[in-house]
Amino acid sequence: MFYIALYLTAATLANLFVTWFGSNATIPIAFFLVGLDLTSRDYLHEKWHNKGLKWKMLCLIAAGSLISYILNRNSQQIAIASFLAFLLAALSDTLIYSWL
Repeated sequence: MFYIALYLTAATLANLFVTWFGSNATIPIAFFLVGLDLTSRDYLHEKWHNKGLKWKMLCLIAAGSLISYILNRNSQQIAIASFLAFLLAALSDTLIYSWL
């Protein structure tokens, strides 16, 4: 449960920081929040392997974007773009992580 909360916190904060601070937020997001996202996603990948990994990750990614939107309606475009970006990143990470 900790890693789910960590993932959702990182994704939501990244979305909200971009909404609030624009491109000025990209450096802190890249250094702090993306690392949390990748680490928690890889941990969850291990835990959920052969246990509905694809659906659980899809729901987790959607939840992060939805929480961002609920907390700040002005983040709608960021939340949609984030969903697509996190989805593509998760697919890439899953393929490479599984292969290795």
